[in-house]
Amino acid sequence: MRPWFLERGYDLYHQVREFRGIPEDDIVSMSPLSAPDVPAEHPYSFIGGDPSDSDTPVLNHFPIGRVICAQDRRHRQVAIKLVKIKSEEYRILRALSQELSLFSTESFGCVIPPLDFLEMDGHCFVVMPRWGDSATWPWFSTVREALDYMHCLLKGLCFLHERLIAHRDIKPANVLMNHIGRIEEVYENPYRTQLRREGRALYALFDFDCAVMFPRTSTPTERRLPGHESFICGGNYSYDTAQGELDYDPFAYDVAALGQLLCEKFQQLTPIVPFLAPFLDKMITRDIPKRYTATEALLAFDNFCFRLSPLQMDAAPPPANRHDPEEYDRWEGLPDDFVEQWSSHREPKLPLSIKTLRWICSHWVGYSMVQWARRLCAVLAARPSPKPCSLLGL
Repeated sequence: MRPWFLERGYDLYHQVREFRGIPEDDIVSMSPLSAPDVPAEHPYSFIGGDPSDSDTPVLNHFPIGRVICAQDRRHRQVAIKLVKIKSEEYRILRALSQELSLFSTESFGCVIPPLDFLEMDGHCFVVMPRWGDSATWPWFSTVREALDYMHCLLKGLCFLHERLIAHRDIKPANVLMNHIGRIEEVYENPYRTQLRREGRALYALFDFDCAVMFPRTSTPTERRLPGHESFICGGNYSYDTAQGELDYDPFAYDVAALGQLLCEKFQQLTPIVPFLAPFLDKMITRDIPKRYTATEALLAFDNFCFRLSPLQMDAAPPPANRHDPEEYDRWEGLPDDFVEQWSSHREPKLPLSIKTLRWICSHWVGYSMVQWARRLCAVLAARPSPKPCSLLGL
């Protein structure tokens, strides 16, 4: 289909095999034809900075199913994804393409915008600016840079939720940075460090094949989804349905999933930035009615950051510790008066009863039994009789 795409202004990457000694069956990397004709302008990525950079950047791309990479007529890097026209993903991408704020750095909603739609036989090739993955690498030089990353993700989630779009697949792989370079050298790329230091680095959410967009006329009750649908994708971090719940709030689920992601990346920063302890606990709390909404989380984050001193902002953040957010003590070593002030935000330890229920539901038979018990309890609860389900912890 290369001629078909070329007629529409997109020159597909050339395939390169046997890349640096890696067997042909294991990798197919792609190379653009030439460098961009114009400097990078939003929403397109910055390019290069690799230690072995050359006049023409080589951007290697690992094949991931229905995504291909190309250059437009001005040699700007784009990613092209194949979607079905009668899919929820297509409907969401069409809606996002009408959001002019996504095409401006001043009002950017931290969501990757669609640029073009090439329809054919009930399918559509959706063209988007190509951004880079491994968005936390190289690791941040200052706390300020780490907070910029957090702010972008909170802003992106708030942008989606304000439009009643639940992402449902929040994970590191679905976060991109506005810089691309050689995949195998991105962990040491100095250009990313420079972009962060100069305040030009941006991060955004993408990938809406699991997302749902609700009508503006829908009610909160109508925006709940069956609990089993939360397992449609791997890599999610929210535990809202890990106890066999019959249904769930996908917006609260998103907040908890993002909170889990931020915990795994930044919970070790609480000795430098104490506010992260109550903030992160409030994002992942198991008491869902008390959990932040996306808007509340963004407002609270901005309010907390406003109080930070230059010494805190310029401190070097320790690397991620990867400890289980529900087991890690983010409050350890914090001043007693601070802990007392924010005690209402502190999440209690995970009780044994929930651990046991999660273990049961981690097995298909156990999950089915818990779901059956919950349905039975729902029926009994609707009758004017004693409620025995509390004895079961359901």
